Amino acid sequence: MINISEFENLLFIQRENETHHSDYNDEYTIYDMIIHGDTEKLKQQKFNLDSKDKGQLSDNSVRNIRYHFIIAVSIITRMCIENRMDKEIAFSLSDMYIRKCDNCNEISGIKQLHNDMIIDFASRMHKLAKNGLYSHYIIKAFEFINTHLNTKITINSIAQATNISPNYISAIFKKETGVLLSEYIKTAKIHEAKRMLRFTEYTESDISQYLAFSSCSHFITVFKDKTGVTPKVYRKNNFRKNFKGE
Repeated sequence: MINISEFENLLFIQRENETHHSDYNDEYTIYDMIIHGDTEKLKQQKFNLDSKDKGQLSDNSVRNIRYHFIIAVSIITRMCIENRMDKEIAFSLSDMYIRKCDNCNEISGIKQLHNDMIIDFASRMHKLAKNGLYSHYIIKAFEFINTHLNTKITINSIAQATNISPNYISAIFKKETGVLLSEYIKTAKIHEAKRMLRFTEYTESDISQYLAFSSCSHFITVFKDKTGVTPKVYRKNNFRKNFKGE
């Protein structure tokens, strides 16, 4: 529990320094541009992740801006999902940018990554708005993958389900989603594994077999690659906590 005197002291310092958190309406305007795919307006914006009105989350300047980056990408991911972006695509993008941010140790680099992330999400939302939903083949691929998570999913099996060649489904999947088909399959399986680790008592081996990984060790390797932690650590930190599709 937070120390009340420490909290009151923080508020006092903020009042004395006349520092205030940014207006939510200003932030929402940016988010609205992203979900409507307005890349031209976004390119004209200046994003100050390290400005005082963002709040101080760490005394370490690099860690502080990294925390703000993670908050931003998490909010943007969920808003894009709510506005028709496929959730596995959105979470794959989120994972990719958070891992890039984690490996960046300079403020200037994180700021540039933040700008790139915003334009990337906005560009994809623009494409969705322009072209409507994904093509018939990609929608069928999504459906096949998400209803066959407990089987060994291959590009050949997806091609057969969509009635097109393996090379063609791979090419158009990457073109329309920006994600490799093989990576999407892994992400979808790990998303289900996270749910099982949170809400069931199945062992790592049980989950590995259910999701048709070649071995438990392979499952652990893929899980850590996608989440940054082992299944054991993930369960320890998240067992029976609310699951909101992250």
